[in-house]
Amino acid sequence: MSSYPASSTATASNATSSVAGATAGGAAPAAGGAGQGPPGVDQETLIYHICILVLGLIALLFLLRIPRIVARLTRRAAWSQGHFLRNVAFNGSPRIVHLTHDKSPANGMSSDDSHTYYQHATHIQRTDEKGGQMVMNYPSHVSTCPSFLREFSSELSTRIFPGYSLSQVICGLVYTGCWVYPTLYKSNPFSEPERMGWVAIGQLPFVFAFAAKNNVLGPFLGLGYEKLNFMHRIVGMIMVVAVNVHGMGYIYKWLINEVFSEKIAQPSYYWGLIGLISCDILYFFSTEFWRKKAYNVFLGSHISGFSLLLAAAWMHKEADAPFVWAAIALYSFDSLMRWIKTRVHTAIARPLPELGMTRLEIPQINAGWRAGQHVRLRVLSSGMGFASDGPEGMILMIKKSAGGRISFSTFLAAEAT
Repeated sequence: MSSYPASSTATASNATSSVAGATAGGAAPAAGGAGQGPPGVDQETLIYHICILVLGLIALLFLLRIPRIVARLTRRAAWSQGHFLRNVAFNGSPRIVHLTHDKSPANGMSSDDSHTYYQHATHIQRTDEKGGQMVMNYPSHVSTCPSFLREFSSELSTRIFPGYSLSQVICGLVYTGCWVYPTLYKSNPFSEPERMGWVAIGQLPFVFAFAAKNNVLGPFLGLGYEKLNFMHRIVGMIMVVAVNVHGMGYIYKWLINEVFSEKIAQPSYYWGLIGLISCDILYFFSTEFWRKKAYNVFLGSHISGFSLLLAAAWMHKEADAPFVWAAIALYSFDSLMRWIKTRVHTAIARPLPELGMTRLEIPQINAGWRAGQHVRLRVLSSGMGFASDGPEGMILMIKKSAGGRISFSTFLAAEAT
């Protein structure tokens, strides 16, 4: 095969040209460039179809959540609560609420015969400041799952791995299964590494979608970003594995054929190497050690690593541009919403050392949040002052979580000294 002229090897089949090129000392097409892939398989179209499949599964979850979304949005206040913190002027005197007990016996029993709090609680009435009975306007309640699945709903919340419940593991396995098919369909990821490159770039929009604080999926699914962050970790892991198999596969072939220096000098290939290094840096500094012991290192590596990864993907291959644009659009939307929602005010911090907590009051904000909502705080001032008592406004009770970095009380004590 090594004695064949160059023209004959160029017109041979894929398998023949690969063997001839390798025995002649040149690089095979798969090792030297993007490669043609398996016959009859358009790899770019295949990855697009898998992305559409994943979006279809997310749309199915959205359809299951529609009744709860409709029940919530029928209340006008739900359109703004939890999105825009603000200050509202309350007219008139504060409302005073009285609680009265019905003095009539419950179920014919006297108070001496009844030894449960429940019987008395059923006769509590809420009255306004004039003594009239208040008409309560409770939001509509819609079950999170059909009645025949309620027996299993508690099981889905069971933690089977640290940080992952059974429902989260199922979601992760379904998502991973969607990408196993394009990985193995008419392809060997170790001998044909190009396919893994497509799998890796297909994760890019989903990595940003599940990581953003103001992601576009949360409102449709009725979930906060903290409930979707586990998918960001799973998608990120798939991307790291795919990028390394893709990059190392080419590097191995180039080294075997002794053409590494020639290939890596080409712009598309050294940008691919930069993307590989950026992805590995992101993974290394995202481990639990860095998140808990050096959060600023984790955050800085994430910002710089993803910025470099987007640029590298853009320069590596022209066909990667739609995925890069999608990631940029998702991040831009998140940044815009953060800027719109951000409020800068002076807060009053009161350390409560007996409880290991800090009471934080923001008088300028008294409306706009909802129960259970996460609020991100950033201390902009480098010094502390003194403030007199005033309107309480928004009150936050801050406590260091298990495995947290530094408590707010410790920060205040350091600033005071």
